Amino acid sequence: FILQHYISNPFLIHSRKFDIRQFVLVTSLLPLRAYVNYKFYLRFCSIPYSSSSISNKFSHLTNHQVQKDSPYFNSCTEIPEDQWSSDQLEAYVNDTEKWRKMQEGIFEIVKLSLASWKHVAEEKHQRRNSFEILGYDVLLEGEELRPWLLEVNGNPGLHLLTEVTKVHHSEFVRNAFKLMFDEQGNKRSAEQEAEEYERG
Repeated sequence: FILQHYISNPFLIHSRKFDIRQFVLVTSLLPLRAYVNYKFYLRFCSIPYSSSSISNKFSHLTNHQVQKDSPYFNSCTEIPEDQWSSDQLEAYVNDTEKWRKMQEGIFEIVKLSLASWKHVAEEKHQRRNSFEILGYDVLLEGEELRPWLLEVNGNPGLHLLTEVTKVHHSEFVRNAFKLMFDEQGNKRSAEQEAEEYERG
């Protein structure tokens, strides 16, 4: 069983609840090496939030696979396809200090959760030249935008279902492969230099 505290005062945009999907790329367990994507995207509920209708999934569950079946999906003109980019959220918040603290809070959540992998990595051998993409779902509480972790997805969807995800996912995959190839190239260069040093 998983016990979670329900956040009763989520930060709302146009009266709608949303969560943040934040991608993290893990390229090594020993040593632990992970990269937080500098962009994320928002997934909105299709109808206004109401604490009096806790059983209405279209008002409370931000998962896109749930919301796409709502009769009110894509009905809010300010939120096309019930999604926003992180740039849109930053413009909406329009507060540099709040934005900085929110980002630091998300980074701290990622750091704390990945720290638990240390014991797994010590017990199991990691496969060489492999990587993992994690999808963090984060909820913002109140006007201070305090981030709370909802869950971590070990196999987040990369489907290009909306205009927002077409841009976000394409950029993420492109940058992820570039980063991994650069990392492998740097690793090989270091190994070659060590071999040359030993031979010399």
